[in-house]
Amino acid sequence: MRLALFFNRLTGTIPLEIGNMTALQVLDLNTNSLEGELPGTITSLRNLQYLALFDNYFNGTIPPDLGKGLSLTDVSFANNSFSGELPQRLCDGLALQNFTANHNNFSGSLPSCLKNCTGLFQVRLEGNQFTGDISEVFGVHPSLDYLDVSGNQLTGKLSSDWSQCPNLTRLGMNGNRISGNIHATFCRLTSLQSLDLSNNQFTGELPSCWWEFKLMIVMDLSNNGFSGELPMSTSLALELQSLRLANNSFLGVFPSIIETCRNLVILDLGNNKFFGDIPSWVGRSVPLLTVLSLPSNNFSGVVPPELSKLSYLQVLDLSSNSFSGEILTAMPNHNCSLESFHLAGNGFVGVFPPFLRGCNSLATLDIGNNRFFGGIPTWIGSQLPSLKILRLTSNNFTGEIPTELSRLSQLQLLDLANNSLIGSIPVAFGNLTSMRHNVPPLVRPRTVSFPARVNISWKGHEQTFQKSIGLITGIDLSSNQLTESIPEELTYLKGLRFLNLSRNDLSGSIPEKIGRLELLDFLDLSCNELSGTIPPSISNLRSLGVLNLSNNHLWGRIPTGDQLQTLVDPSIYGSNPGLCGFPLLNVCEPTLDQGAEVRKEIGDLGLWYSVILGIVFGFWLWFGALFFLEPWRFSFLCFVDGLGSKIDARLYYAHMW
Repeated sequence: MRLALFFNRLTGTIPLEIGNMTALQVLDLNTNSLEGELPGTITSLRNLQYLALFDNYFNGTIPPDLGKGLSLTDVSFANNSFSGELPQRLCDGLALQNFTANHNNFSGSLPSCLKNCTGLFQVRLEGNQFTGDISEVFGVHPSLDYLDVSGNQLTGKLSSDWSQCPNLTRLGMNGNRISGNIHATFCRLTSLQSLDLSNNQFTGELPSCWWEFKLMIVMDLSNNGFSGELPMSTSLALELQSLRLANNSFLGVFPSIIETCRNLVILDLGNNKFFGDIPSWVGRSVPLLTVLSLPSNNFSGVVPPELSKLSYLQVLDLSSNSFSGEILTAMPNHNCSLESFHLAGNGFVGVFPPFLRGCNSLATLDIGNNRFFGGIPTWIGSQLPSLKILRLTSNNFTGEIPTELSRLSQLQLLDLANNSLIGSIPVAFGNLTSMRHNVPPLVRPRTVSFPARVNISWKGHEQTFQKSIGLITGIDLSSNQLTESIPEELTYLKGLRFLNLSRNDLSGSIPEKIGRLELLDFLDLSCNELSGTIPPSISNLRSLGVLNLSNNHLWGRIPTGDQLQTLVDPSIYGSNPGLCGFPLLNVCEPTLDQGAEVRKEIGDLGLWYSVILGIVFGFWLWFGALFFLEPWRFSFLCFVDGLGSKIDARLYYAHMW
């Protein structure tokens, strides 16, 4: 008997009466809007073989006796909100082939009976909170094709039993706490096409046979403790499309084993100990390369112009190495597919890279901490319409800041700090559309899955932002030679999280409406020639965590406010002799304005007292006259009586009409 109601719009819960359908073999309720807990009566379905509940809104725990005495072949709890432990007797009949419980809230240890289900074909448990030793559950599964336990808290080491899964094509273990070395017997998994061991605690050198997986398409070993050199004589799988080795301790020259990978799309070797030049064959032998990420290594020399032949390149990250010379002088100006371009922290020289002109999809441009010189091109504002991050910090750029940058409607981070820029801050910066909104715009998904990354000087320290980069909005123009006043128009940028204009020659006053920037967490206007008082609206900056107004010519009382009262370090107002009030020790003396205000308050208070006293004394005066003087009392009573007669007459005539 079958009950298949999948891909409908069913709501509500599974009724208790389901247990009466004892002949039921297939129960398929996937992709509906069912909710609630599974009824315990479901364990009465003694003939059940196929149970599909995925893509619903179920919650609660699974009945612990589910599977007891049954011969379940397919069970799927995926994409719900189930919690608690999995039933320990799911494999009682040793017939289980497909088991998926991914993306729930399951916890505890995995059912030990899974190790006895030698007929398992697919197991997906990713996105839960399972614990325990992974090798105590999995190992000898000759039919296993797909296993994913990513995003849990599993521990242990990979035992030699794993070699007895010869048909395994996809293995995902990322985001656990699995440790130890990789055993050479692991190389017997010759059917592997996708392998993800990232974000674990693996250590040591990989066995020499590791690079002989001939069917491998995707391999991710990033964020572990692997070490050693990659072999020179072996060639990787011809079908390899993605190789990620970032954040390990691999060393040696640029791996030559990649030269035969003509289908390679993603190559990420970042944050290792590779050294030497980038070979010129990279531009010829891997023509489909879309991501080339080599940051934080010891690469050196000149970047080969052959990289300009990589017409599909979207992400180029060469930051934090020792490259020198001019960059990609032969890069064509047409068919630019770049979305992310990182050269920061090298020794590159020359003018702003002209080949970037017309890169309409470029979203991140970071060439900071090099030796580029000359003016900032005005064409950036029109030729790079998708730019979200522009970081030119710590170079030798000169001239004025182009007003045309204000046309970058998607710009959320502008860092031009530590150059030799002159002139004023463009008033048109108030038109930076993306910075005017206090909700960051949706980030357009990349064609290739690869996270954006940028280093930002944040609260005095350089920090790397990756996952949260979409939430960072700010302007850093510090350490230049900018003059004139701070444009009031900057206060239109309500989405700013940080604003750093320190170490310039800015004059005038702090914008009166600085308090509009309610999301501002970091404000540094120090080491300028600013004068006047601190605007009272600054107390509206309720998110302010770092403030520095030191070394200016500010005077007057320091404003107070809930958030300002938490900034107790007096140095943030230092070297402004005219300032007084908390947190400085200088007590403010009453000013003429303050005296006039006090006198006005006293005058108003006197007026109120006079009115009240007049009413009180006037009442008692009239009451005394009426009480003690009989003629006055008689006249007053006659007046009241006559007034009453007139009112009665008017009411009568009004009623008649």
